[in-house]
Amino acid sequence: MQLLTLGIINNLGESKEEIWRNVIIGNRNKLVKREIKPDKSIYVGQINNTLPKIANNKYNIRVNQLLLHCFNQIENDWIKLTKKYKLSRIGMVLGSNNVGLNKFEKLFGNYFQTKILSKELNPQWLECGILTEFMKNITRIRGPNYTISTACSSTAKAFAVARNFIKYNLCDAVLVGGADDLCEFTIQGFDSLGAYAHEKTNPFCKNRDGINIGEGGALFILTKEIGEINLVGIGESSDAYHVTSPDPSGKGAKLSMFRALNDAKLIPQQIEYVNLHGTGTIQNDEMELIAINNIFKDSKIKYSSSKALTGHLLGAAGVTELGLCWLMLSDINKQKNLIPHCIDGEIMCNATGLAALSENKKVRYCLSNSFAFGGSNASLIIEKRD
Repeated sequence: MQLLTLGIINNLGESKEEIWRNVIIGNRNKLVKREIKPDKSIYVGQINNTLPKIANNKYNIRVNQLLLHCFNQIENDWIKLTKKYKLSRIGMVLGSNNVGLNKFEKLFGNYFQTKILSKELNPQWLECGILTEFMKNITRIRGPNYTISTACSSTAKAFAVARNFIKYNLCDAVLVGGADDLCEFTIQGFDSLGAYAHEKTNPFCKNRDGINIGEGGALFILTKEIGEINLVGIGESSDAYHVTSPDPSGKGAKLSMFRALNDAKLIPQQIEYVNLHGTGTIQNDEMELIAINNIFKDSKIKYSSSKALTGHLLGAAGVTELGLCWLMLSDINKQKNLIPHCIDGEIMCNATGLAALSENKKVRYCLSNSFAFGGSNASLIIEKRD
């Protein structure tokens, strides 16, 4: 199925071209400091661009603004699509983790200072479905639509549902993606777990110590045709090893990758690049390398974690990282650069396939991993056709 077009925004930029320029130079300056306590600052992947305004207060939350920005990038393709297919044959699947928590916590937090509850406060900001409800009003689609929230695998799993909409003839095309923004609840939560990095995150570094959180979103149009860049394999697993820690054996990660390979009818040696989940925590990186080295042991695979550039976008991580893979395969990447792996320090001894800065390679198949709390895992494979 064709990944027709992409709209994307994150800390690296507000357009495909700007983001890719910052990716290939490994620009880690876009991770900036944010104070979370009077005596403590951390790094985040923060967006400082002006976002589109939303007049209706019910929908006026940052995640919807991020989605609207992404949609504005692909609006011309969307108009062409709606002339080709009936709106009743176009679906939508979005993913998010925080939804409107950022705005809710700010207004509700004021109550503890003033004892006055803001009239603007809307509990529906916390409902996952507010994303699809808003975007349905923007796009006017009448096909099946809903939001998925499975933590850090949310927008990766959205592609599995979107593909099934087409596979089982419910839709001819699907708008798929999602967004997440920065909020104190998740930042303070990861900090309290001891999972937040003291400096800029260093995935697969010997002395890594945690994550940075970022914000952003991305939208794809997935169609039933075969095109230049296609979604060819999806694998999912649920190892349920622990609420917050991954299975150290990498069993769940291996299973999702194997299922994606089997779904795409590929062998490991055909995958030239993997975008790792690569959070920078001790547990994730060790587990993921075990899985990668087990599956691709006889391969000259290259891999990297783009979270060193964007931070971890939580529910939006899956679609963002697939978006970076799409850019790598697209004509925007004229030099055939790989997404570089950028860290400060010594790499883990068994991470021998990390892609270097300015390393280039013609890639036909690439795989992107997203692993979430509770062992909710997803792996996606996309293909570039000549």
